[in-house]
Amino acid sequence: MNLAKIWSKERDLKMIWRLEKDNRTSFLVGTAHFFPYSFATSLKALLNRVDIAIFEGPLDEQSLSLIAEHGRDGQDSPNLKDLLDERVVRQIDHLLRKRLDGSGEELMIPPWTSSTPYFDLYTRGVRPWLAMFSIWTAYLDWRYSVDLEAFQLARRSGKKICFLESLEEQLEVLDAIPLHRILNHFNSVASWKTYKDNFMRYFLSGDLTELLSLTDHFPTRTPIVISQRDCKMFERLLPFVEEKPTLACVGVPHIPRLNHLFCHAGYEVSQGLCDY
Repeated sequence: MNLAKIWSKERDLKMIWRLEKDNRTSFLVGTAHFFPYSFATSLKALLNRVDIAIFEGPLDEQSLSLIAEHGRDGQDSPNLKDLLDERVVRQIDHLLRKRLDGSGEELMIPPWTSSTPYFDLYTRGVRPWLAMFSIWTAYLDWRYSVDLEAFQLARRSGKKICFLESLEEQLEVLDAIPLHRILNHFNSVASWKTYKDNFMRYFLSGDLTELLSLTDHFPTRTPIVISQRDCKMFERLLPFVEEKPTLACVGVPHIPRLNHLFCHAGYEVSQGLCDY
């Protein structure tokens, strides 16, 4: 047992699938956009075995900045506070105060004053999806992103990097997240801790079935975000996998359909990587 790793902020990545055909192996990684642990060693080992690293969409600083800028352009968006019960707003605000008071960290919104509720500052004048992600990530206080960590490691290692979607396509998907699912997520604030703990447990264990069951009601688990993009992702990913060993990092909910499509294309698909 590696006690140093247990006490560190790094864990072994188990959301890995091998894609094997014609004596060529590529890897599909189911990612979490936010997570409390690093998977640097696992990701470096995977990158050492491939020629190309592929991600859902652009992850460079300029693109992330443009996404945040688009999200902040929400002057015509509904006021989420008016659509939620006051008790829910107070409960969310209480959680944010516990998490953020005294943190001194820069947020994706203008600085607040102690007399202004956090909920208002995260939601006022921004698009609903940015409000939801900003509040959710502030609550989680998870400092890592599997996608971003893999992207940074791939860039440092000099790998060829490609993206399955353009920035414009990703913004279109974000804007299509249904408002009622965002409101449902806020209304379920009482179960956030249980959800967070279970998500971490299932992801670390590589339990895809339980993880997908848990996240079924998360705002982004809709056809326009997941199933309607799966076939397009596969069509864009397949030429890379057919040409060279490739590492593809996509959100966990895309994994089942992509695995099915790769199997249909003649690939042997298996979870795990025991020999790195």
